[in-house]
Amino acid sequence: MSSAEPYPPGPPGTPPSPSDRYFEGLTYGRAWNAFWLGLASVFCCGLLTGIPAIYVGARALSDIEASQGRLVGRGLAWVGIVLGILGILETVAGGLTWYQLRS
Repeated sequence: MSSAEPYPPGPPGTPPSPSDRYFEGLTYGRAWNAFWLGLASVFCCGLLTGIPAIYVGARALSDIEASQGRLVGRGLAWVGIVLGILGILETVAGGLTWYQLRS
């Protein structure tokens, strides 16, 4: 970054600045967060991270859409949402199976 542009780009919806060229191709952090939350929901945490994965993924998609092409990571956000849904379904199915075995 030049000394004239020491800060990263503003929030989604703001006009692009000259420093944006340094951030091209970086995946939006909230999309990564949705992905990791979704992955955790499938492998260990179920509802605890499944619901936040869906919420964070939806927020990431909305921010990416509002950024007018400056933010990337739409696919990663969708993967996080899908994994969050799968984690929730897995938790519910496991709970139902446990309930059936117990009775």
